[in-house]
Amino acid sequence: MHGRPPRRRRCCWAEPPAARPGRARDASPLTHAHRGAPPFLLVHGEEDTMVACSHSRDLAARLEEVGAPVHLRTVPGADHGWYGVSAARVEDVFDQSLRFTRHVTRRGAGGG
Repeated sequence: MHGRPPRRRRCCWAEPPAARPGRARDASPLTHAHRGAPPFLLVHGEEDTMVACSHSRDLAARLEEVGAPVHLRTVPGADHGWYGVSAARVEDVFDQSLRFTRHVTRRGAGGG
C-alpha cells in the first residue's frame, strides 16, 4: 500500500457503481431519506480524499428536502479520519457529537 492512492468507490463492489446503477441507487442513503428519519448529525472534513465532502452535503440537502431533521458541519482542512486538523478541533467535533446525541435522546424521551 505504500505510495498507492486509496481505492475509491470500489471497496465493496466487484465493478464500478456506474456498471450497476440500480444497485448503486439502492445502496445510496439518498434513496432512503424520508420525513420520518431520525435526526442526523453529519460531520465531514472539507479536504477528505477518500469520501468527497459533497456526499454529506448531498445527503443533508436530501434530508432537508424531505423534512427530516439534519445538521451538517464541515471541517475546514480535515482529511478522512480527521487528519490535518489539531487535536483540539477533533475534540470539538466529538464534543459536538455528544451534545447532539444528548439533545436528541432527551427530546425523544420527553426530557426537553
